Amino acid sequence: MPEQSWMIYGAYGFTGQRIVDYALARGHRPVLAGRSKEKTQCLAERYGLDWISVDLEQHSELVSAIRQVRLVVHSAGPFIQTAPPMIQACLDAGVNYIDITGEIPVVQFTFAHNREAKRREILLLSGAGFDVITSDCLAKQLSLRAPDTRELEIIAATDGRLSSGTIHSALEILSYGGRVRRHGKLVAVPLGKGGQKFRFAGQERFAIPVPRCDLETVYQSTGIPNITSYLALPFTGVDRIPQLLPALFTALSIKPLRKLARILANLVLPRPDASNLSSGAAYICARSTNVYGNQTQAVLETTEPYRFTAGAVVRAVERIMETKPVGAMTPSQALGHDFILEVDETRMLEMGADLAPPGELS
Repeated sequence: MPEQSWMIYGAYGFTGQRIVDYALARGHRPVLAGRSKEKTQCLAERYGLDWISVDLEQHSELVSAIRQVRLVVHSAGPFIQTAPPMIQACLDAGVNYIDITGEIPVVQFTFAHNREAKRREILLLSGAGFDVITSDCLAKQLSLRAPDTRELEIIAATDGRLSSGTIHSALEILSYGGRVRRHGKLVAVPLGKGGQKFRFAGQERFAIPVPRCDLETVYQSTGIPNITSYLALPFTGVDRIPQLLPALFTALSIKPLRKLARILANLVLPRPDASNLSSGAAYICARSTNVYGNQTQAVLETTEPYRFTAGAVVRAVERIMETKPVGAMTPSQALGHDFILEVDETRMLEMGADLAPPGELS
């Protein structure tokens, strides 16, 4: 493919820079783009790459900028605010679109433009980062093994180190309140209700249901009507967490308090560093229940989520340029359900084993 056939928008963000590094290691020369002229130019000059500074609100300028490439990787969050203008610009320019969102409304917005994407013969793919691509591909593999699945639980466990951009997006996601999928419909539930203890890699973790957008992508990919998505909390002493979450949801529904929470989280939570990126690991577990009550599980191990995301995005770009899928798609639809196993150091720990009782996942 041409060296400059794709663009990274939000390239100077934490995840964006990881994508740039991985792209260069794979021999790519992407165009770097973002809203800040100073930050974009500084990063581009460091690597000797072409760059463009354009605001997402400048629609005509944005369309002109992305017409220079065949594909845009959108890594500037929070995506509920930034994805719609970029998707519309990609549709108007006839350019493929990938993002790394974990936000349900963004995925819904993406799929709402399926017909237009097909007409323009481009791909719209939301959720190419760790949060979504892992669970979507794993759930699809599990559904093929257990095609009569009626209920699916997805559990993600990481070490909890988050960039400021991820914190911002996570707070936006939590402000929606709790969500599960029941009988094919997204249903509002109290945030955190139904928390359970699970065991990952020999360590017991308490996990709570969260409104992750795999509730949307996995349903689109598999048609499984009942889905719950859990997040394992990265700390101990959480017995009272479910009782506190309703108050947290009420607070996060107020924009100034979300801003305060973001500031506090940036001050308190540990940031990803070079050591964490190189040695950290993450786990995704999916367990299915069929109409007879029989259960099957699969466990996937990946590298640290930001490192995984960089590798997954760049390899997704390569796959899309080669296969040219068209329309609004989930990761497993666009890339194949086994795509995640091509990402560096990703491996299947279990597939199809009998499931231990709740609280004893391993």
